[in-house]
Amino acid sequence: MIFLAQHNNSRLFSNDDNLYTTLGLSKHINRTYANVVKHYVTLANNNNWKNSDNSIWPISVDHLIRYISIMHKSVNPQTLISYLSALMDYHTSIGYD
Repeated sequence: MIFLAQHNNSRLFSNDDNLYTTLGLSKHINRTYANVVKHYVTLANNNNWKNSDNSIWPISVDHLIRYISIMHKSVNPQTLISYLSALMDYHTSIGYD
């Protein structure tokens, strides 16, 4: 399984070489996505981007806008789009639309 959601966010992803090969995924891309998610988790915790139930998932529109407003200052637009894709991919993998 590529993605494992855990409440403590200590381990968001696990590796499975056969799954990468079968799905044609690059480990580099998966690590990049994992790093984006970990960075979001850090920002969310540091900035108290919490939902009413004290969770950070699903990401609210307000918190996503705050994330974009921080990240757009340090990355180019195409990179920011890839970061948003990583968050969307993770969101979907843990059962949110």
